[in-house]
Amino acid sequence: MPVIQGRFELLVQNGYRHWSKQLVEKRLTEDPLVRQYVVHNDDYHFNPNTIAIYNFADNPMFGEYKTVVLDQKEGIVISTKSVLHKYIKHVLISGLSLQKSIARILGLASFHSISLVHLVFFSLHAYSKKNTD
Repeated sequence: MPVIQGRFELLVQNGYRHWSKQLVEKRLTEDPLVRQYVVHNDDYHFNPNTIAIYNFADNPMFGEYKTVVLDQKEGIVISTKSVLHKYIKHVLISGLSLQKSIARILGLASFHSISLVHLVFFSLHAYSKKNTD
């Protein structure tokens, strides 16, 4: 795992290295330590500190939060807006544009990202200088 600096590093050091959509929901509901690192930000944008984005638009957490972002500097960002939906609908033309745009924002080569319909997977480390698809 890469060296993570900022608020999220404190969670990693306390044994919170593994995350998933189900773990995010469980931890935000049940774990007071994790809740200390939660920040509400409805204007969040992709940036090089973005680790993961979880979409809860179909079933908002606590009845209102549609997006949860793991961010190196800000910690756990919750938003009442669907960050991915807004980004796809209002900023980009197609999935290929999404892949290239996110890679550019994160400072990755475009071949280090994989775009599948509404999902984008990318690595915090580049393991190859060649196309990985």
